[in-house]
Amino acid sequence: MNKRILAIGTTVLGASLLCSAVSVAPALAATPSTVTAAAKSSTSTASATLLFRHANQAFFTVKSTAPDEYIAKAFVGGKEVGSIALSEGSTLAADLGSKGFLAQDVTVKVGAQHFRTVKTFSLPAVTPNEVPTIDGATVVASTASETTLRLRSLPGAKLVLTSLIGNKPLGEATANSQGISRVVVANADVEYNVVRVVQTYQGVTGEEGFVRTDEDTDYGLSSDPIESLPETVAPAPAPAPAPAAAQAAAPSVSVSNRTQNTVFFAVTADTDGDVVVRDASGNQIGSGQVRGGKGSAAASIGSDAASHTVTVVHDGVESAPAQVEVPALAASVTVPDKPTVSILRHSGGSVELRVVNAQAGPITVRDADGTVIRRTFEATKSARVSVGLRDPYAATRLSVTVSVKGVESAPTVVDVPETPRVPAV
Repeated sequence: MNKRILAIGTTVLGASLLCSAVSVAPALAATPSTVTAAAKSSTSTASATLLFRHANQAFFTVKSTAPDEYIAKAFVGGKEVGSIALSEGSTLAADLGSKGFLAQDVTVKVGAQHFRTVKTFSLPAVTPNEVPTIDGATVVASTASETTLRLRSLPGAKLVLTSLIGNKPLGEATANSQGISRVVVANADVEYNVVRVVQTYQGVTGEEGFVRTDEDTDYGLSSDPIESLPETVAPAPAPAPAPAAAQAAAPSVSVSNRTQNTVFFAVTADTDGDVVVRDASGNQIGSGQVRGGKGSAAASIGSDAASHTVTVVHDGVESAPAQVEVPALAASVTVPDKPTVSILRHSGGSVELRVVNAQAGPITVRDADGTVIRRTFEATKSARVSVGLRDPYAATRLSVTVSVKGVESAPTVVDVPETPRVPAV
């Protein structure tokens, strides 16, 4: 009985253990299968963005999430032109060389021992800031009197050849679409079998290069990253022209005085600037200035009647012209009376005068040496005239005259007293 129970128990226990083993085995087998699937589904990402591009350099921001991709490189035509160790956000600089302004493709890759392509950037042509130096040539033909050189440069570039020492012009050429040109130089003008070459491309002139005329030295541009030149190079778009400034209205002009050879104008304008006086043929014969809306000008003319145009130039823009008719100088004129002059104020190195003259003519003030130190061109019967003094303390003598139709009056002498010095405290 006990043996039977024991056998049954053993059988049940064995079946139970077998069932447990069967139920546990699939669970244990599923664990490595799940891990492998997760590894296959995990992917790393990398990105590259163009920051900005110069004529011979391009800069990229490069990122990668793969821990084994810690180097970024730039390639042009299969040649490495830049490299950097990656960090959180690294800037990769690509050195495009002296022809970097041409249209070209730059490929950015990431990796360590093996590199994968992140992105290829097609860079358009831009305006150059420098052009390469011509440092080699091929001797195509040579005779006793002349040598033919084959030069490689940028397509459409202008080449100027001069002598080594005297800088004597030897020849010029314009490169074809492949950047090839030929120049014939006279051997008698070549010094030490060396010729100076300068390349100009899109308005940019490169540094001087030197080539030999007795052997082939066609290194050309082969050291640059770009292996071949395109047929044409698209120039950078020209900047839009600035809008033209509006033309100011014609000034208001009147004749303020007339002498035998000179006419004086009073000018009023909406804008300040330089006054230009022209004769009937358009020739400039006089000038002046406008400040604060008012000014004057003087022009050299003869005694006959004449027609003139007067304009005001502000910030390089000339106003509309004002037409002025200058009458002929009178055959005989009356000498005006000398003016009445009084001192209104005297301080701080200047004196203010009251000048009264019945003929209402322009006023001239001279110092004791006869030098003109103040002149007004507006005709008025009573005027306040401020005059700066050379010495703010010393006494001085001034002479004041008026002019009517080019005839100057006798002077009125004014003695300006000295100004006491204030002692220092």
